[in-house]
Amino acid sequence: MASYTSPVTRDRITKQLKAMSFKAAVLDDVTVLLPIGPHLFRIQLANNAAFLMISAPWHRLASISCRDELEAFCAKTNVGMFAPKAYTRAEDDGTVLVIAESNHIITHGLTDTQLNKLLSDCLQEFHIFFNHLTQDFPDIRLHPESAS
Repeated sequence: MASYTSPVTRDRITKQLKAMSFKAAVLDDVTVLLPIGPHLFRIQLANNAAFLMISAPWHRLASISCRDELEAFCAKTNVGMFAPKAYTRAEDDGTVLVIAESNHIITHGLTDTQLNKLLSDCLQEFHIFFNHLTQDFPDIRLHPESAS
């Protein structure tokens, strides 16, 4: 592993993920898709590789009637956790997605060790967030119409 900083590239990201035993798919020059369990992570470089953005939607869809509860959960989590930050998005079909994202300034590059730690830490934080969300909102609460 390099002990000096170098620009973060899509190829370096996929190499690190492979070293972590993940199977990632390359979407384009700046985007890597990473399926982990029920989640599909999007790892993307932006602004000439000055920013690294990681995002993933929660694997469950909620009814619009649950949006306020989910927004309150996201707001509480955003105050209590450094990363990821979470928000809801209402879709045209009346469902609500919860999306978590983490953005990092990497203008000056990263060593391989730093990139590995950044990816590992982010994926762990996402895992913790999604586990809390799943515990607090089991399927039956998200789809009250299915209880009848």
